[in-house]
Amino acid sequence: MSAPTIYKWTDADAPQFHGNATISEVEAVIRGCLVDGYSAGLTRKDPPGATPWSMPFADATGFILQQGGSQPRKCALKFYSIGTNYLYCSVHAAVSWSDINTPITEWTDGDTAHRVGLGYGNNSASFNVPWFIMATQRSVYFNFGDNRLSLDSPLFNGIDVLAGKSQNTAGWFFGDYIPTLPSQTTNQVIIMNDRVSTQSNEYTSVLAKPTHTATFGGIKVVSGTSSNIDESMILCDFIINKPARSGTSLLGGIPATTAVDLVPTFTGNNLYTIPARIVGHNELLGIMPGITFPVNPHPYPHGSEILSFPSGGDTIYVFNTSNTSNYFITDGEWGVD
Repeated sequence: MSAPTIYKWTDADAPQFHGNATISEVEAVIRGCLVDGYSAGLTRKDPPGATPWSMPFADATGFILQQGGSQPRKCALKFYSIGTNYLYCSVHAAVSWSDINTPITEWTDGDTAHRVGLGYGNNSASFNVPWFIMATQRSVYFNFGDNRLSLDSPLFNGIDVLAGKSQNTAGWFFGDYIPTLPSQTTNQVIIMNDRVSTQSNEYTSVLAKPTHTATFGGIKVVSGTSSNIDESMILCDFIINKPARSGTSLLGGIPATTAVDLVPTFTGNNLYTIPARIVGHNELLGIMPGITFPVNPHPYPHGSEILSFPSGGDTIYVFNTSNTSNYFITDGEWGVD
């Protein structure tokens, strides 16, 4: 079991990509974090774990990212087809790949509408898009920010959503969850989008949506059930409390009828959060590693920095979406390799 390694765009010698990013720039960021590491000496950032992620196949059209770790089952995700404007990348998940175009026991059908968000970068090669990646050798959260202000040194959240402007930060996940049954080995999930629209909110609310709806994406595809059948790829939902926001089920959202309050909700000087659990076919599959949500849904600051605060010796990072919602990720023990 492991705590994550944290990679961010402000690290020394960290790879960067831009508002008009190519697939090779996205590969460089992900490879730099999860496969090769970056920088040297005291600022060296190694890839996570003793057996990190790998990229068995890559060419000018895309690349395959494969899980690491000691387990023989190492699922893989193909990245391809970059979309500009609101940045996104099409993805295709499978248990493995025999080459860059041939999935083996695929989770998704290769539809280019299956996408993950890459933040917002003003469509310019001149300005970097901020990113913040948290990973073990089997699981990874990708968080991408907004540089619409066209800053040479971008801040993660860019424009303040509470000032009435959009904030196109995107968050998504690929890897192991903590299974309800310890014997479960098909405990992998991809949390992504499945909408054709290029509107930013289709890509930024993925980790903040407990369910997949006709209005927003947030699809969650799990590789297998408790019967341990590889071919049983199912959709699942988060089980969490539903915030009091009219017409939506965004997590940590601002109630539609409540004035904006930037002070987190504490009870007895403590902040209470709950883990995100996942369910499919009416059974509890397990718990998502590292990610939690506040028990009482109140807005947290949407400023230019990533909010973080100590929690029992660990740090909790608060990420915001363009829909005035939040999700929390801890840098403590995740419960997965």
